[in-house]
Amino acid sequence: MAVRSRALLVAVALAGCKGNLPVAQGNDYPCDFSQPERVRDTVCSPGEVCGVDNRCRFFQFEGPQFEGAPSLPDYQQGQLLHPLVFDRAVRAVAAESSGSHELLAVVGPEATGSTVRVKLAPGLQVTASATTVPGQLRELAWQARADGTADVVVVTGATAAATTSTQLLVRDGPSLALRDAMGQVISDGQKLRAGARGLSVVRAALSGLPPFRLGEFALPVPLLPSLRLDDVVPVVTGSDGGTLTAEVVEARYLQSPGTGNREQLLVLSPQGFFLRSRPGGTDTWTQLSSDGAAGFAGLEVAAPRGISLRHDSSGSVWAFTRPSAVDLEQRVLSTWSLSRAGVPGMARAWADCTPCNHGRILSFAPRLDGPPTVEVLCSGGDGAQLLEVVGSAAPDESQECLTRSVAAAFPLTEINRTQPTNDVVEDESVSGQVLMGGRHGQIWGGESFSTAYPLLLDRTPRAFGTLQLEDRSVVPVALTDRYAAAPLTPGIGFQSFNVQRLADVPLGSDVVVRAMAGLAQGWLVLSTGDLAVLQARPDAGPTDPRLRMTFGPRLVDARGAPAREPFFAEGVRDFADGGLVSLVMAADDSLYLVPTPVPTSSPETLPPATPQLTPEPGSPVRSFALERSTVGTDGITKVRGYVVTSRSLFTVQLAGTPARWSATPVLLSGGEPVETWMDHPLGGLGRVGYRDGQVFTLPGGFLLVNELPRSDGGVPAQVLDYENLAGWPVALATTGLFVGEYGLTADGHLDNKFADGALGKAMHWREVSLPDGGRPWLGETARLQVLLERTVVSAADGGGAGQVNEFFGLLVYTDEQVFRVAQLVRPCSNCTALSQ
Repeated sequence: MAVRSRALLVAVALAGCKGNLPVAQGNDYPCDFSQPERVRDTVCSPGEVCGVDNRCRFFQFEGPQFEGAPSLPDYQQGQLLHPLVFDRAVRAVAAESSGSHELLAVVGPEATGSTVRVKLAPGLQVTASATTVPGQLRELAWQARADGTADVVVVTGATAAATTSTQLLVRDGPSLALRDAMGQVISDGQKLRAGARGLSVVRAALSGLPPFRLGEFALPVPLLPSLRLDDVVPVVTGSDGGTLTAEVVEARYLQSPGTGNREQLLVLSPQGFFLRSRPGGTDTWTQLSSDGAAGFAGLEVAAPRGISLRHDSSGSVWAFTRPSAVDLEQRVLSTWSLSRAGVPGMARAWADCTPCNHGRILSFAPRLDGPPTVEVLCSGGDGAQLLEVVGSAAPDESQECLTRSVAAAFPLTEINRTQPTNDVVEDESVSGQVLMGGRHGQIWGGESFSTAYPLLLDRTPRAFGTLQLEDRSVVPVALTDRYAAAPLTPGIGFQSFNVQRLADVPLGSDVVVRAMAGLAQGWLVLSTGDLAVLQARPDAGPTDPRLRMTFGPRLVDARGAPAREPFFAEGVRDFADGGLVSLVMAADDSLYLVPTPVPTSSPETLPPATPQLTPEPGSPVRSFALERSTVGTDGITKVRGYVVTSRSLFTVQLAGTPARWSATPVLLSGGEPVETWMDHPLGGLGRVGYRDGQVFTLPGGFLLVNELPRSDGGVPAQVLDYENLAGWPVALATTGLFVGEYGLTADGHLDNKFADGALGKAMHWREVSLPDGGRPWLGETARLQVLLERTVVSAADGGGAGQVNEFFGLLVYTDEQVFRVAQLVRPCSNCTALSQ
């Protein structure tokens, strides 16, 4: 009986063999991966191939799926998308001083350039126009006229006729024509200063010139309609009935704290500080308390242009820099506190000191967001260092201040410098703010160097999304660590915007967008873990924001605290009407499922969303792809997708009755998975890309693209970012930008089959560049984004009735530029449910 049983077992085993090898569960012998694909597959049964786990598996084609003939990307139409108007070094920049959110910037080479007027309304509107500016720019200031019909711009610059002095040029009217302001010139000792009531030319006292007295003009020229030239040095009556005549070294406007007294003027002189008020339209001068004349002795011998006086946005903290009495090349910082309550007074915040050691003060910005401080930009080689002066224990002014390092809000190495003085390009006309120009068209503005925001995108984004504007057009959105940016106005480039200004309730100054949901137009995740939605406001007026933000629930962790980064979000749409069903998201190490909420005007109004699944506790989700096929999800009781954690890949799903969440590891390669994505928004085929460039299909785990070629020195390439260009994998690597492709056969078909006609041949990587051969992303921090736009093609354009075309654009973002490198257009037969 035992013999018969053994014979039966042998017969059953042989029934599952090929060449006397058991293959029911895959062959026992590893595949020889040194052999070509079809050669190494011969050890497997018919219909099977060697899997990455060294075992035979049934082959099912999971390569690119096409509706009809495949559409190929076009790499010959690449173009620069950003920057556009501001695409050269900023030579000069100035803010409109009456608070209308406008600024003026001059870009171009040193000899000549273009004056570009930019209007920044609350609705994120930006306009630009240009004209030639002659000569070498020295100062720039401007203000809108009171009647709103025209602008006056004052530009000072050396001309061929007056190389040692400066010509006053006025821009009059919207034509941007520059005209000479009655032939007047401004010497190096005079400065442009802007206040709410107009522009002034302040002439600092020069050696040998008499001081000014009350009632004298700063310049002996007739007044222009919108220029104020009547700010003068004060004459103060003393207690003994005598008068004190002061010399002007520097003067600054500041907003008055009271009503009916619109503006004040603070004058710095060797005799002390003087404050001018205008209650009821009458000038009243007050000499503020100081350390006496001895404390300002250094001002008497200093070159007037070597003195700079500035205040913080509140007008409470004041600081000025001057040459050291010991070393005229060294700059001393003097910091003061101004009190305007009751009898105005001025007192030192701390002893005068030298903040930059042996370096040079390039710029500085007083601050009052707590104890008084002064941010100082110090030179250091070709770059700059930002310090915050918090006090002084210096026994004399040549000693160092008490400082601490501060992180700047923008790259200091990108600040443009003027030649030959090597001064930074900044707004000198208005105090209480920072406004600086960059080497590649950047413009930064704010209350300080550590809080300034850029006008335009100035760094490589961390994440991406899309946004639908009021005309239903779809634009890409770049998400950085501090703000979002999008091409909101044609021809300008990517303009930055802060979501804090788009909500009906105050938000923290550090609240930013961290992720935008795919196929859920406008839905996003904030850095606070709150879900929110951005929607266009078709009824917005000229001064209203174009967008409005409302709120969904907050994502919280298992302890009830706000969920932490990284965030990923995907929307699930109804297959019948295209409406949003739910949002499936990842935050930190967990997954969340939120049925489409009805947004509210305030955050934390709806019940919070809690974690549903944690694939690898303690390991944050690095990439998440949601399968949106009818088999994969209905958005409520059935969900399936793929998650990449530290060095692991999981299939995650919600299934069963009752529905339960589960995470199953997927073992494909010993390498590092970088990113996972779906081949098509409604498809069921996934992809996972590894650091070496290998791309595998999901769920089958078949090799789709071979690893990247090595560099000339044999160094392996490292993939930094993957993208899916309408089914074609794209990889941004340390060695270049690559697209996965099959190539074409002699008859023009895709070379995607083996010699025996079998499918499953892997793609290879081909490096691509801009049409001119440029590769500006090499050696740069860069990211990829694919923008999808859908347009209805009319019969007149060669399409059928209601035909929808899909336009895919491959965008490459670097720290300074955005390029569209490739585009692909194809007809879409199932775009109704995905209509944007």
